[in-house]
Amino acid sequence: MKVTGTGKITRKKSGKGHLLSVKSGKSRRNMRQTATVPDHIARAIKEQMVH
Repeated sequence: MKVTGTGKITRKKSGKGHLLSVKSGKSRRNMRQTATVPDHIARAIKEQMVH
């Protein structure tokens, strides 16, 4: 996970570990991108992070 300059937390998308031949190219492409963590979960993650 990574904290952006604006304070949002980004994460990698799940599902790219195995069985990729079954998944479509579109879904594999979408898994390459990062996603932002929702605010209500990000608060808990920020409290647990050590600076």
